[in-house]
Amino acid sequence: MDGMNVKTELIQTQLHIKRFQSFLRTSIEQFRNGEDQDGFENLLKGLNDLESAVKIDRNMKLYKINGSQLLAIMRKLYFLIQNQDISGVINLLENRCYPLTEKWLKGCDDYDNYRT
Repeated sequence: MDGMNVKTELIQTQLHIKRFQSFLRTSIEQFRNGEDQDGFENLLKGLNDLESAVKIDRNMKLYKINGSQLLAIMRKLYFLIQNQDISGVINLLENRCYPLTEKWLKGCDDYDNYRT
């Protein structure tokens, strides 16, 4: 993969991550305000961006996301949603998922800075 494609893919990955983070922040706020349906809708929209970012990351073979941590978070999220544990969902998204995406963005930035 040439340098321009890598740069483009990194930018796309970062955009998807940032959009996912925006949906996360919105859904967390909605859950806190008792707007559970809206919170779930925004979370689902965000998961589409997360999926896109993971696909790009894997296709580029960058592996800047910790896949095992992400998978553990998604499994826990599924469990919490099944049990309708909204406070658990908020806690998981805020304290585990969001920080993981911050590390992922930093990894993309570090990779981009290394290449230039």
